[in-house]
Amino acid sequence: MQMPKIRFFTGGSLVRRAGYTSAAALVLACGVPRVVQAQSASRFVGSWVEDQSKRTIGSMRNLTFQKSTSGGLEEVRGSYVKPLVQVVHFDGKPYPVDGSRNTIVWKQVDATHFERAISQDNQVINTRRLQTSADGTTLTESTESTVAGKKTNVTIAYRRTSSNGPGLAGVWKPQSYKSDVPDTLRIEASGNGLHVFTNERASGHTTLTLTFDGKASVVEGPAVISGTASAGKLVSDRVIEVAQSRDGAPTGRATWSISQDGKTLTVSTFSADPGAPKEPSVAVYTRQ
Repeated sequence: MQMPKIRFFTGGSLVRRAGYTSAAALVLACGVPRVVQAQSASRFVGSWVEDQSKRTIGSMRNLTFQKSTSGGLEEVRGSYVKPLVQVVHFDGKPYPVDGSRNTIVWKQVDATHFERAISQDNQVINTRRLQTSADGTTLTESTESTVAGKKTNVTIAYRRTSSNGPGLAGVWKPQSYKSDVPDTLRIEASGNGLHVFTNERASGHTTLTLTFDGKASVVEGPAVISGTASAGKLVSDRVIEVAQSRDGAPTGRATWSISQDGKTLTVSTFSADPGAPKEPSVAVYTRQ
């Protein structure tokens, strides 16, 4: 029997298995009518807002810049397992991004201030400002985007763990995360599946379709790295397990878990990167 589809529209990373199997999961594994499976996924339906006080950094991706073979600068984005390497041109001119409709512009304001803007069809998606400390040991990244017509900022503080040159060149480990506006999820029932809208009113939203047949579906969004995909598995009526990949290479895993009372959704994310922390990155959402 063909398994039902579940549609997710999301910008977050994805998680590990919760470690238990409910009766609903056993029923699903045996193959049951699609309506039963739809009812099992129905606990996820609703509007959710992140409680930022409960966020943990865990395996959040390092910020990485490296010297190119030509002596220039490159940013290594996404998973180290299958990274996207982008050349950094500090000339203020737009350059195409990853074969998409996007363009990217880099500027170096001075020795410690840098700015990058990504646009799609001449509309700015976000503006990212990077500032290194005078001694080059720390970096603050402030990303400005638009949510519901208002400018918002996500600020991440980093500590330099290795260096291969002056300025941005090196590896920077995240230390803290703060956003002016908490992340949101709106999940709707759709036939035998779910539609999930993440930060739907933000300029940097993403969309994702998850199926329960083990097949990976492409993740879409204005700033999503090409080839990014996810495959979902309905473990129980309160747990969805997700495997992330890029161009077929596994890059991470995540678990979406609903609390017993149905009021809390916890997203725990693990990276497949070599040397990544064993602790997950955790985001906790409250039902509205």
